[in-house]
Amino acid sequence: MNKFFLTNDVGIELIARSEPFSDTTFIFGSRGSLAVAGKIITQPNATINTVISESIGSEHWFTEESDIVRFDNSGQLHTLILSLSEENSHFHAKLPQPQAGYFSIQLSPISEFFLLPPQIYRSFNSNSRELFCFTENAPPATVFRITSDLSLFFNNENMFSGWVLHRPLENLAATYQSEKDLESADDDTYTIFGEYFDIISNNEALVHDDDIEILVKNLLNRIDPQRMATIKGNVRREEFEKTVFDLKDNFLDT
Repeated sequence: MNKFFLTNDVGIELIARSEPFSDTTFIFGSRGSLAVAGKIITQPNATINTVISESIGSEHWFTEESDIVRFDNSGQLHTLILSLSEENSHFHAKLPQPQAGYFSIQLSPISEFFLLPPQIYRSFNSNSRELFCFTENAPPATVFRITSDLSLFFNNENMFSGWVLHRPLENLAATYQSEKDLESADDDTYTIFGEYFDIISNNEALVHDDDIEILVKNLLNRIDPQRMATIKGNVRREEFEKTVFDLKDNFLDT
């Protein structure tokens, strides 16, 4: 297997596995959304702080944001916490077929601390039920499945260039270790979440001179309580309603 890179200075190897590295959890909220895999969702009461205390790898550093990709002391993948950008861009590139099977990541060589800037763009595709986060809007050279629904992709220089979460709403949970809805989301539910991502975005903020109040009002006009009530799945509906409440509380006077 060729050498791959998370950043210019951080080399990795993709290690073949017979089964997924872990399940995947999608955290949705007004303060940001995350795609998560690894021990933080399998260890009872695990938190970002406990994960960082027992592992090495990337993390936030003062004002510099970073995706959190953590490894145990031998360099084996421990936890992935990937942030969604607030910037929408339609991902029009066609993904190649993923490499056969599943993969984990091995640091090569060991690097105890580094920054991994989050991907620049997001693309929530309601029709295909896929969530892309990427920096290069170009066909990746290689795709590796880490979990059943989360794949990482790499460009022609074997540099990490994005990821895709399939069936994001089926993976949605309130916290790292909490339960997910057992029933699949329907098309209308995917459409509602897609409209949320369209409206609450840097793109719309730029149009309205960073007046988030206007964005929240537009969201409420598009997705009223009656429509929110149609979201399929108690977890999805409660998390969506909580997110909208938080936005109203933070940005509207009444």
